[in-house]
Amino acid sequence: MDKYTILKVIGEGTYGRVYKATDKAFNQTVAIKQFKNVEDNDLGQRELLVCSMLNHENIVTFCDSFKYEGTLHLVFEYMQDDLVHVINRASPNGLDNERVIELTYQLCKAVHCCHQNRIIHRDLKPENILIDAVGTLQLCDFGVAKVVKVEGDLMTDYVATRWYRPPEQELRCTQYSFSADIWSIGCIAFELWMGKPLFPGETQLEQIGLIQEVLGAFPKDYSNKLPRTYVNKKKKSCLKDKMEGKKKKKMNPHVLDFIQRTVVLVPNQRMSAQECLHHPLFRSLQAADEEKKKKRGEEVLESSSTSVVIEEEMIQRMSSTSISSCPLMIDESSMVIEEDLQSLSLEEDDEEEEGYEDDFEVSGSSHTFV
Repeated sequence: MDKYTILKVIGEGTYGRVYKATDKAFNQTVAIKQFKNVEDNDLGQRELLVCSMLNHENIVTFCDSFKYEGTLHLVFEYMQDDLVHVINRASPNGLDNERVIELTYQLCKAVHCCHQNRIIHRDLKPENILIDAVGTLQLCDFGVAKVVKVEGDLMTDYVATRWYRPPEQELRCTQYSFSADIWSIGCIAFELWMGKPLFPGETQLEQIGLIQEVLGAFPKDYSNKLPRTYVNKKKKSCLKDKMEGKKKKKMNPHVLDFIQRTVVLVPNQRMSAQECLHHPLFRSLQAADEEKKKKRGEEVLESSSTSVVIEEEMIQRMSSTSISSCPLMIDESSMVIEEDLQSLSLEEDDEEEEGYEDDFEVSGSSHTFV
């Protein structure tokens, strides 16, 4: 902790407290996440493991970790804003078309990176989505993220915050997968567009009712999961009705289609993160990304070609110089005989690295990062 100067508390959740601080050595502003109790260190270790696996422009940068007074502290790049404040400033009509598309695309890129690394975030919500000074989105808070080794692994049933929790989690199913994050993306996209949450239930019964009013009755597979006192409700409206209530601007049909293909009752009928990225809604942004990649590739190729030319010139100069005028000095003490190398053996570590498989149940409260 001596490396940092604490400035103020900027967030607090069930398990942790977040400070704005200054790194003394680099005079850089950082965010330090402190886990409140020693018992919560396992949760911190899970986040530490996941953060060490992810490196992406739309995922918050992990800087350091340390223990102080028995509790784990994680240090991240400081972000001055989050999606909650962005949405609140835009309410009651939501963000403009271009910004909705831009932010949703960046969120899909972050989630796609997670899924490529076999990681389910499991708590996607506006509070866990940060915005930097130039408006770039960065996903954070991987405290309840799960590394999936085998598809169909048993999971903790009650993780994500209720408003963004898919029905399979709301109904306490223990087998779900990457599609759980896709439902959350759709709910967040709706909120960006409309300026209000799609399913703002305060209780499990209310949440189930709100979902059914828009999407209809749950599939039979879920019938034994519904509370005994609950009666399957009939569909009263649809996503199109909810979104066309926005009169201030013309409905973008691609936004509606994207949400309709992510907020789906049956998990395997939702788009994958890869399919989300290739949705027509993001066609222009995809093209811009491809152009950037092409440009970077050309720059790398140009740099490599320059290096080859320089290397060839050096070889020509060396070959034109007589060997006698440029004696080769060999330090025999630094030479290692090949036979000696072959005779060396490296010890193999048979112990498997301990994974962080335990899940942690979370109530409806958030893990606020900033």
